[in-house]
Amino acid sequence: MRIGLAAMAALCLTACLSIPVTSLPKLAALSPETMDLTALEVGVRTPDVFRLVDDATKLTFTVSRDGDSKPRVESFVLQMAPGDSEAGLESFRKKGERLYRLRINPADHERIKTFRADALAMKALPGKKSLSVSAGTGLCLVQGAKFGQTPQFALFLKPAPSDDYFMFIKPTKVPVTDDAGKLKRCGA
Repeated sequence: MRIGLAAMAALCLTACLSIPVTSLPKLAALSPETMDLTALEVGVRTPDVFRLVDDATKLTFTVSRDGDSKPRVESFVLQMAPGDSEAGLESFRKKGERLYRLRINPADHERIKTFRADALAMKALPGKKSLSVSAGTGLCLVQGAKFGQTPQFALFLKPAPSDDYFMFIKPTKVPVTDDAGKLKRCGA
């Protein structure tokens, strides 16, 4: 399940163009065998006139194996991490933007541990396996604020408490309209 740097680079050239090249070695060094996903922190940077929508920021893990009828997909909602919302993210601050520190909801810790154990058990089975991680968030515009373009968010990972954050997803556009095409406003 551990992807080598060359394989990660080839994968990212075709499928992950929003991951900075400088982050590839850090991602390649992550080991599913030793990583504690319950300790993972995610940083999100948004324009300051937007807020994260409750329960809208998620990490989705997908594992698959050749010969299986369908992949196993698990999504985990992220919630605000306790303490200073920008601790450890200061170097990523930009004028006119806001930073949030998030983590997997403690209520999901057992579920993510089970998912990790199942994914590691799959490693022993024959056939080609793959593991992918995707992230997404929802934003709403602060009441009374104006913003004339599609906002972008950037995502940062901190794999363990002793690690530093690094950029996981470069600034990416996030739609902020509802199904009717109206702008999502916070509290509306």
